[in-house]
Amino acid sequence: MLYDFYINLLTMITFLFIMGSIIRHIDFDLSKLERRIFIGVMFGILSIILMLSTIKIVGTSTILDLRNFSIVLASYYGFTVCLITALITIIFRALYYGVNLSALLALCNITATVLVCSYIERRKLSSFKTWVFKAGGAILALLVTISYLLWNVPNKNIVLMYYFLMNFSAAIIIYFFRESIDLSNHKYSKYKAEASVDFLTGLNNVRRFEKLATSLLEDAKKNHEDLCILMIDIDHFKLVNDTYGHSSGDAVLQQLAYILKLNCKQGDIVSRNGGEEFTVLLPRRTPSEAFKIGENIRKSIEDNKFFLLDNKKIKITISIGIAAFPHNAQNLKELLLKADQALYCAKEAGRNKVCYACKLKIND
Repeated sequence: MLYDFYINLLTMITFLFIMGSIIRHIDFDLSKLERRIFIGVMFGILSIILMLSTIKIVGTSTILDLRNFSIVLASYYGFTVCLITALITIIFRALYYGVNLSALLALCNITATVLVCSYIERRKLSSFKTWVFKAGGAILALLVTISYLLWNVPNKNIVLMYYFLMNFSAAIIIYFFRESIDLSNHKYSKYKAEASVDFLTGLNNVRRFEKLATSLLEDAKKNHEDLCILMIDIDHFKLVNDTYGHSSGDAVLQQLAYILKLNCKQGDIVSRNGGEEFTVLLPRRTPSEAFKIGENIRKSIEDNKFFLLDNKKIKITISIGIAAFPHNAQNLKELLLKADQALYCAKEAGRNKVCYACKLKIND
């Protein structure tokens, strides 16, 4: 019996580590519904494995399994995931063991577990309290069901005691492993986000920019679409730092980043590529559309008053260079070089300008 219990626990713990790794490392190219279906099916498979790995109670003909915990764990991913797991569990239970009184009681037990767990999940309790109420509700529903089935069995109390002790022990062990995995995944997500986000402005950093630009360019080639880039540089930004200090310069960068985001639509990629240089990737935009967006950004910056740390207000301007695939660049290196040359032309033309790279040539 203890060996069977140990195998069940190892199965759940192994599954938790596998699911944690899948969710952490794989970027699903799926919609939210598809993700939920995938996770629900995975927990449904866990439920089936647990039903096939039954634990025989010594001295009785009674067997138990820990399938309810697959539903409890699934509930952390939302009601849809929990419901899918429950449906898979119910259907397999009916097909494998047949439709009888036990199957109907199992249906009631699983339904109660889904409802209790879904209700607790919406209560926004602490992690420990959430698990206690979810696992406690699942164990209570199970004990009520088993009590009814074993009503006339002489050693009913012994069986119930074994059910309770094993489920209670499993709940404690699973809780600590789940917390450890969740903490690890949370730290991983945090460090991953920090590695791709500019710490000062909250925009994409240059590493994230390069990854997104490469991906967008591949999509543009595949779908025969335009991809434009705005390369933006603050005019005379060194003078701001020298005059008002680097802290005030940082405040200017933060406000500029905010204005850039306000002037861009969902799907546009705004990044800080270093120092006072920013970029905006514009998927599926023509050069003329990109030029209009660049002008709107330039005008917004020109009209805005930037607040410094000592409550002083200053005005700044920016220069913008624009390049476009496939009009004047065929790869990312050319796109960046063309945009950089267009930015240089904007600076040479007196700054506070938007320049498009249509007439520029790349010198080998």
